[in-house]
This record gives sequence, C-alpha cells and structure tokens, in this order.
Amino acid sequence: MPWIESHTVLLRHRKLKPLAFDLRLKPVYVLGHLHALWHVALEQAEDGDLSHWTDEFIADSAGFSGDPHKFVQLLQKHKWLDGRIIHDWLDYAGRYLEVKYRTSNPERLKAIKAKHEKAKSDFSQTLDRPPNQPDLPNPPKEKTGKKQPVPVTPELKKLLDDVFKSGFNIYQVIGKFRKQAKKKQLLMFGEDYQLPDEILIRVCESYLKNRSGIKGEHFPWVLSAISKSSTEWLVNKQDAEHLQIKTGGASFRGGDMENLQDILKRMMPEGLTNAL
Repeated sequence: MPWIESHTVLLRHRKLKPLAFDLRLKPVYVLGHLHALWHVALEQAEDGDLSHWTDEFIADSAGFSGDPHKFVQLLQKHKWLDGRIIHDWLDYAGRYLEVKYRTSNPERLKAIKAKHEKAKSDFSQTLDRPPNQPDLPNPPKEKTGKKQPVPVTPELKKLLDDVFKSGFNIYQVIGKFRKQAKKKQLLMFGEDYQLPDEILIRVCESYLKNRSGIKGEHFPWVLSAISKSSTEWLVNKQDAEHLQIKTGGASFRGGDMENLQDILKRMMPEGLTNAL
C-alpha cells in the first residue's frame, strides 16, 4: 500500500499560512487539501510530475471545490508546486519510492530523482525574474499563423473532452504523437500524421472504462493502449486492403510498426520505456 511521510511541523510551515490566507481557508483545511493531493499523486503520478493533469483534476484530487485555475496558480505562487512538479516531493514520497524501486527498477528511481534535481535547477533560475513575474507559468508565445485543426467526429470530440475533464490531458498526447510522427515521417496513418478516429475512440473508451483501476501513472497506460489499438488497426487495414504502407520512401509491412513503437517509447517518461 502506498504511503507518504507527514511531518508534524507542516501545520506551522512558513508557506502554509500565506497559502491559507490567499485561499481564504483555515490552515488546517489547507493541510488536508495538500495531503489529499499528495495521496492521489502517489497513486497516479508517483514521480510527482503533474504535467499531464488538468487544473481541474489537480483541484479535484486535493478536494478543493473553488476555482481550480486560481488554486493551481496559488500552489505555484507559494512554492508548493514548481511549475507542475510537486515541490520537495521526495521529502514526502522518497522513502516509499526507494523501497519500491531500489532493487526492482533502479533506473526508474534514478529517473525520478533526476527529474526533481532538474526541477530544482529550473526553479532556482526563476529567482532572477522581475518581481512582477514571481512563479507563474510563462505566457504563451504569439503565433504568426494558425494551423488548421484536424476535424473530428462529434462522437470522438465528446470522448476526448470526457477524458480531458477526468484529469488526463489526452490532447497533449495527441499533439506529441503527431509531432514525433512527422519527424519520423510515419505515413501509416496518412500525410497529416493524425491518429485515426477509430484508434482514438478505442483508446478513450478503454481509458474511461478502466481508469479507476489503473495502477501507477496513467500516461504509460494510455501509450500502451495506443500501441495495442494501432497494431490492431494496421493489421486489419492491411489484411482488408492488402496494402503496403509507405514509410520514409520505402514500402514494407514491418517498418511502420517499428517506427510506431519507437515513437511511443520516445514519448514514455524515463524509466518506464519497458511498459509498452
């Protein structure tokens, strides 16, 4: 059973009262919200990286019913989050992760520690920012031209939105996949490098059905589901149409699947590449 350390000084911690003041809550209630967030994080994002979580899911995981965007911004402002990474996460979950991975998967443990070292380094650089930009995410860059969105069916759009609202940023996964597929010239899904609707529908339906029972982080599970659904899709398509899909200018059956697996492995968090 997962567990975290809870330090007795936390209720009197110098960062707790300012956060409580901004949230208009008693410090003891904020203490409860933080613990609730850490508990869910250990179950679903054990490395403390909440980059794949929406603001709504972060607030819901903490049991906070107010404005989720303000809640996340205040966690960042008062240094409970370094960007989207839980500040000093290894102080709370470090011993549990040591016991879990020290012998069974030391590479995973090493990757988690490296991620937090990098987060601390990145955070230290923000101290040189002007005082009116304390710790909030960088504003989005202006774009000179707009990309045309890939059209999706109403059925798929609803499923994608349902997955997103449940706390998993499926749109980020789709965007990363498309970027990697374009780089690798993976043409098995067409020249727009977009995962077909049939695959995304399968993945979304499977995720919504099974998410409550997913052990550990959800991101690898989704990539594994994409791998499985893509394999089935390609086999069915080739068997039905006797096609030889082109990849990088060559025509062959096996190369596409090799490139697909390579892309998914590149998207997988460090230490979890064997999950596919």
